[in-house]
Amino acid sequence: MVIGVVLRSHAGGYLVYQNELDVDFQCAARGRLKKESVSIFTGDRVELDEINLESSTAVISARLERVNLLPRPPLANVDQIVIVQAIHQPEWSPLWCDRHLIHFQLEVPTASFVLCFNKSDLATPGDIQALRSIYEPLGYRVIITSARTGFGVQALMKLLDGKISVLAGPSGVGKSSLLNALKSDLSLKVGLMENQFGVGRHTTTASELYRLGKKTGKNLTNAVTWVADTPGFSLAELKHPTPEDVAPLFPEIARLGQACKFSDCLHIVEQDCNLLANLHQISPERYQSYQVLIGEAQAEQKQRQTTSNKVEARVKQVGGKAGRAKSIPRLNDRYRAPSRREEKQKLRNAAVQHEHTESEESE
Repeated sequence: MVIGVVLRSHAGGYLVYQNELDVDFQCAARGRLKKESVSIFTGDRVELDEINLESSTAVISARLERVNLLPRPPLANVDQIVIVQAIHQPEWSPLWCDRHLIHFQLEVPTASFVLCFNKSDLATPGDIQALRSIYEPLGYRVIITSARTGFGVQALMKLLDGKISVLAGPSGVGKSSLLNALKSDLSLKVGLMENQFGVGRHTTTASELYRLGKKTGKNLTNAVTWVADTPGFSLAELKHPTPEDVAPLFPEIARLGQACKFSDCLHIVEQDCNLLANLHQISPERYQSYQVLIGEAQAEQKQRQTTSNKVEARVKQVGGKAGRAKSIPRLNDRYRAPSRREEKQKLRNAAVQHEHTESEESE
């Protein structure tokens, strides 16, 4: 069995890397996979057949089972999420950072997480220490980099070694610049700051795996280091949890919440809340993010409840196909005409009863 990793899809085909042969193959999926609606995304491990080394072509005959799948952009078998934020230009936002953490913890909970704060050349030692003091005590890996000067790039490379990693974060924080610094033969388009607020343009529009290095030797589980750049996310595209699921995604709040009087405590205004009594033990920035995310989750939950698609039993749909039909009240049974099927059934029953009566009279 020859196994490869899908690097990208293009014009109905796929670029697949095969480790032992160290070859990128142009591949098409076997027709059976299309008939069975088997999706193939970047990062998928696939079985190759009909390999032609001269033309570097092959056929994808099967897709192996996925470990996980990042929906947007579609990326399979992710080992690690590197959330990239700029310290300045654009200014670091704790809420923005925590939003991305929550989003990816919901989407790919099996992955490990790294917080990469870029543009350290624009920051003071105090700025850097403040960021470390917030996230490192919570168990997150924090790395400080500067794509411009190269500071921290080698340390980041060590964290990526042998994994499929995703660089994710808002536009303009330097994700593509970091990739260019990690792999000198890349030439990714880098965005410019387009206004005085330091907001970057979207320059990445699809996911693609880039090979950063290859290990040598035997019995290697992950011989190649892969990294993917992703587009920046808008607020509407980030996944929101239910109110009850927010606290477990904040480790410091989940820890203090275990001693609350009520098991369903949201740690906002509840009485006998252990977290509210010990707010000095957590970062003010993190608690502010928590309050905002709880409020948004409650609003989202309320909106889903008010826009439910449930149809009452006494209502029926008439007047066209789904999406165009109207809901009208059903008539009371006493005013409703029987259906043709019901009328025919009554006639059959009456005929059978009549025959039965006649046979009894003849006897």
